[in-house]
Amino acid sequence: MVQFAKIVRGRVFIVFMKDVNRIYCITNVEGNITFISESFLEIYKAAKKEILGKKINSNYIIYPLGSKRGVQDLLDLQSGKLKETQSEIISFNQNRFIISTIYKYPQMDNGKVIGIIHDMDPGVEQFKKNRCLSALEKASYHGIPLNRKEIKLAMILAHFEKITGPEIADILEVKVNSVYMYKSILINKIKSVSRGDDCCFIEVMRTILLQGLFQKNSQLICLPYDELVHSSTMSLHALKSEVKSYREKMAAYYHC
Repeated sequence: MVQFAKIVRGRVFIVFMKDVNRIYCITNVEGNITFISESFLEIYKAAKKEILGKKINSNYIIYPLGSKRGVQDLLDLQSGKLKETQSEIISFNQNRFIISTIYKYPQMDNGKVIGIIHDMDPGVEQFKKNRCLSALEKASYHGIPLNRKEIKLAMILAHFEKITGPEIADILEVKVNSVYMYKSILINKIKSVSRGDDCCFIEVMRTILLQGLFQKNSQLICLPYDELVHSSTMSLHALKSEVKSYREKMAAYYHC
């Protein structure tokens, strides 16, 4: 916390102290990681010395369908045009599934932008306001159709390791008994096409959102709201083409 306070001071320091469960990192203008929170390390099951100095986008975070707004936000923050940006996003890898809003601020030194502060808020309040939860009208898990309510419930169960029926009822705005009924139906659907008795909701959401792509990738796959809506209407063939195109563009960018 002391290191973070020395780097950013003022407002962001206050936010950090109030909510240590938020996920923070700081990158310099070249995109190299200069600071990471313990919550960031937990996602990758990695030591701090393995991450510091690495490029965030090529090593730890990937936007498989691109992020036009995200790129423009970074440019506007670095130029001083904007002082803060925010975007709703779904992120996941084999360890975590996260519904969040990402806030970005410029890191200043004597009036000059020297980096970008990334502040990810994955709190429970996201499930009452984040548009990503309502982006998918329907989906299919190994041929089994899921409706919007079932998808949202699967997201909640993937995001939280432990959450009670009453808490889910409050999020979905339904009766507690209805939650147990919805959950039972969802689990039975998933188990009908899964191997064994385990029900991994993170795996379910990875399959739904990217149709099986990046199943074992340790990078954090990020789908901002606009790209999430776009991917939900694409065929697997079209999705693979989009991912391939984005990878080629990023490879060219980092090797230029």
